Amino acid sequence: MKRRYRVGLSLLLLIFTVIISIVSTEKAKYSFTEVYNDKPIFRVSTDEKKLSLTFDINWAEKEELYNILQILDKYNVKATFFIMGGWVNYSEENKDKLIKIKEGGHEIGNHSYIHPMFSKISEERMKAEVEKTNKIIEDTVGEKVKLFRFPSGDYNEKACKFIANEGMMSIQWDVDIFNTIVN
Repeated sequence: MKRRYRVGLSLLLLIFTVIISIVSTEKAKYSFTEVYNDKPIFRVSTDEKKLSLTFDINWAEKEELYNILQILDKYNVKATFFIMGGWVNYSEENKDKLIKIKEGGHEIGNHSYIHPMFSKISEERMKAEVEKTNKIIEDTVGEKVKLFRFPSGDYNEKACKFIANEGMMSIQWDVDIFNTIVN
């Protein structure tokens, strides 16, 4: 009985949250995070009902990349995939996966080479992480990378300025569905 009550209450709260989000989106045309050239973008204001779907691609115990690509293709949905260079270099199969992402018409961004905390590393190390991964992506799919996502969402002012000076935009997230599902 308690479990059924908790599940029912959780569903009610979820439905209520979705309704409030829709109503708020209609009335409020603002961004929670101001967008500057040297600050990460979390969301943008738009009158259109759109969302950006992003994935960080690195190592996982059970990888679902091919399933994700298949579902996106089935519904003609495009996403942005932030790629770790070390993941691509790990195997030919991972290079093939990166090519499949590109062939699916998806956008590709840089997610560093080995996922360091950018607030704790030097600019020289940042440069190595970014340039090495950019080169791997460009050599593999022939695409110049314009987007960057900080590993673990970790950044500081120095890291933001570095990415901006590299001519890239840093893109973060405002809803983390993985944490929602796991927790």
